[in-house]
Amino acid sequence: MEESTDNNNSSSVSSDKVEIYHANQSPYWPTVALSQSDQTVPFSATADTGPDDGVGPAVAALFIVAEIAGAGILNLPYAVAETGWSGLALLIVLAVMVTFSGTRLSQSWLILEQLWPQYRTVNRAPYQNIAYRAFGKWCMRLLEASFQVTLLGAGVVYLLVIAGFVSDLWNEIGHGIPEITFCEAVLMLGIILTPVTWLGSPKDFWWSSLVAVGTTMATLVVIVVQVVKAAPTTNPVYTTPTLQSFSLGFGSILFSLGGASMFPAIQNDMKNREKFSLSVITGFVILDVMYMAVSATCYSILGSDVPTNILDVVTGPAGTVVTVLLLGHFLFAFVITVNPSMQSLEELLGVAHRFGLHRVILRSVVMAGVTLTALLIPNFSQLLSLLGGATVSMMSFICPPVFYWRLCSFTDPVTEQKVRTVSILQKLALSGIVMLGVVGGTAATYSAISAIIGGSNFNTTCFTASSFLGANN
Repeated sequence: MEESTDNNNSSSVSSDKVEIYHANQSPYWPTVALSQSDQTVPFSATADTGPDDGVGPAVAALFIVAEIAGAGILNLPYAVAETGWSGLALLIVLAVMVTFSGTRLSQSWLILEQLWPQYRTVNRAPYQNIAYRAFGKWCMRLLEASFQVTLLGAGVVYLLVIAGFVSDLWNEIGHGIPEITFCEAVLMLGIILTPVTWLGSPKDFWWSSLVAVGTTMATLVVIVVQVVKAAPTTNPVYTTPTLQSFSLGFGSILFSLGGASMFPAIQNDMKNREKFSLSVITGFVILDVMYMAVSATCYSILGSDVPTNILDVVTGPAGTVVTVLLLGHFLFAFVITVNPSMQSLEELLGVAHRFGLHRVILRSVVMAGVTLTALLIPNFSQLLSLLGGATVSMMSFICPPVFYWRLCSFTDPVTEQKVRTVSILQKLALSGIVMLGVVGGTAATYSAISAIIGGSNFNTTCFTASSFLGANN
């Protein structure tokens, strides 16, 4: 309880000035002086507290779809096959739960703006600030670690997928030029994409979300049409899922829905942050329609023979079109996904919020780490399950309900009342989301680690004599 007291009263009053934690300087919360009147400014939930050039609710929803509908969608039909028909119901239930959880995370940031006026400006570590205000520094540090693993892990997966597309296209249409291996493509793309990561924040390249979502929708249409046209003449076989396969599939489904770690960053880039809950609902409705269409179609037609990567069933000219479309999506989605992680590290290390040498060095080092990890574990399917179970469940299912519940118990110094009232129904829903995140995440993590250690992943790593760089040529 002493920690919570420090959270609520992290200021030392002297005459008409009060020392408060400022969220825009590094480390996360050094002190600056504001007047006592600034501390008690009434908060209007409908006020435009974001940047003047911030994005609107529609663009924010597109960012959500662009960031989440990435590598997970390629593995989603296989994840449904691993969980059986119950996987489709599980997909809907988890989508509803993540949507509600995302809206609670949005409300958590609005509570911070209500209680601490300094948060009514641009912030480069919003999720970490929510954790800090809810439970203190230990929680902030734990969440920072999970935040980095989630987003940079997703960046690794995206880099692996992009490398697969590039190597296939290069070797298919590059007649007369030397072929490249998958591992060479990973290294080459890691170098090429590094300068692109030096861009500012997502609002500076908002158009990328529109391109990413458009290419994804076009891709899904082509995939569904191709699966229907190439339907086998024999009846599909539906095998009963085992505990391990169900756990792995559950982890992959979690990953395909796990984007809450980016939500506070997107909300911070909005002009009116109050409307972000609407963006969350809109984004997940679009996502669930897309996910259900491709998963139900592929599993009903192919049964348990659904490949790990659904693109394997799309061949010929259609396959080339899909590869090009998805390549465009993942190139933009990669930059959108790793950007909040890099901004957070910059805030932690005191890097100026502008283009400069320190930003270039830090982000280049981060990209080197992402590239090396991709070379070490090139099996993206099991990496999805590991990330989904270990970090996405924490960031999307466990932390948002817990943080919201905790912040709602705080007292507004202006009204001298609790900032929010959590109804019994909400408490039940929040508790259910947390329990599902803990149980499902633990099972998925254990199964994924067992599969990675006991499988052939380290025999196919790019750091073996048989597959590193040009050894396969």
